[in-house]
Amino acid sequence: MLEKATGFTIVSSDTIKRDIMREFVEFQSHIQKYIAETPGKVSFSLDLWTSVVVKAYIGVTIHFIDKSWNLRELTLDFNELEGIHSGEHIAEKLIDILDTYKISTKVCRTINIRLF
Repeated sequence: MLEKATGFTIVSSDTIKRDIMREFVEFQSHIQKYIAETPGKVSFSLDLWTSVVVKAYIGVTIHFIDKSWNLRELTLDFNELEGIHSGEHIAEKLIDILDTYKISTKVCRTINIRLF
């Protein structure tokens, strides 16, 4: 009934999820290609926090100069950080993200900061 009234086809949540994931994978491949064509190295920044419902999240942004000499930044990932929140676990997650985008070899430098 709603479909006839609005002219829109109602789809399932599985269809929506599938379509979003397909678009994400395509967008991710465009980002991989763009970064691969960028001369030089990339730097990255992390943002970690815990929500009010006590879920930890990690955001990873890369910073680089593109082939036209423009300073760029791209948020590569933002998702829940499950498990223990040790430096080792955070590093593993970061490496997974960098490997996903095939940019591990383009990382300029990492700085190890120990907070007491």
